[in-house]
Amino acid sequence: MTNRIYQLLKRLPIISQWLARFQSLENGLKRIERQLSNALQNDFLKENQISLEDYHVYTHFKNVRSHLKVMDVIETKQKYIRVGEKNVDGGYAMLDNFQNSIAYSFGICDDVSWDADMANLGLEVFMYDHTIKKLPYSHKNFHFNKIGILGDPKDSCANMKTMSELVELNGHTEKRNLILKMDVEGWEWEFLNYASETTLDQFSQMVFEFHDLTNPALAHKIIPALKKLNNSHQLVHVHANNLHPAHYLGDTMLPPVLEVTYLRKKDFDFIESKRFFPQKIDVQNTSKWQEIILGKWN
Repeated sequence: MTNRIYQLLKRLPIISQWLARFQSLENGLKRIERQLSNALQNDFLKENQISLEDYHVYTHFKNVRSHLKVMDVIETKQKYIRVGEKNVDGGYAMLDNFQNSIAYSFGICDDVSWDADMANLGLEVFMYDHTIKKLPYSHKNFHFNKIGILGDPKDSCANMKTMSELVELNGHTEKRNLILKMDVEGWEWEFLNYASETTLDQFSQMVFEFHDLTNPALAHKIIPALKKLNNSHQLVHVHANNLHPAHYLGDTMLPPVLEVTYLRKKDFDFIESKRFFPQKIDVQNTSKWQEIILGKWN
């Protein structure tokens, strides 16, 4: 009906003239906006002596950083502790708040230090990695499966499952006290993009190793995943993996690989963080290279 009225009005000479003027004005404003944007872009390229291709990478860096804002927990007695390897790669900074929790661990390889710390705290640890045959060693609280994590349920098979499938198989569908550790070489983006809000909400605390952050070709996966995660969880800790050198463009730095800690938003109140990263609790992933200084990340 609205379109029909619009078409009728267009037939009236005076209305048609005003519509034409309005459309011309609108097109003019859009043209000015594009010209201004191009001018600002060209000024930025000249000032920072970078190519147009680098400018697109720079805007990707800014976009990623805008979705990785760190906050501090307000009024909590719990402290951050290091869970996992204390000297090299394999550990994460986590809030010491694991009471009555169940741990899920994805990406084991030859390092079960995080899993062992969780198990020694009395947590049952459900461990998944389809690339290894067995664990380096066992623990009474370890439950290992040679299964990898999936995003799209259409691809589900014997050795690849979605998170919701695994949670259901373990009888944890009604649990709201799950803990997640995920280091799966880029498959975290598939998981996050396909996981339901209900599934994500089951995890009170999550640690990831985010991969390929500096790759603009993956922006269509990375940005929606970060937005989705930010809806339910809050980033509270960042640490750059120094096995991969940080990338610098203009006034922005971004590590390709970032270790992150998220807390479920509804469990805490938060305030913007002014912490300097790395923290004392952090360690270098390799002693061959200097630690990457993130500074006051926000």
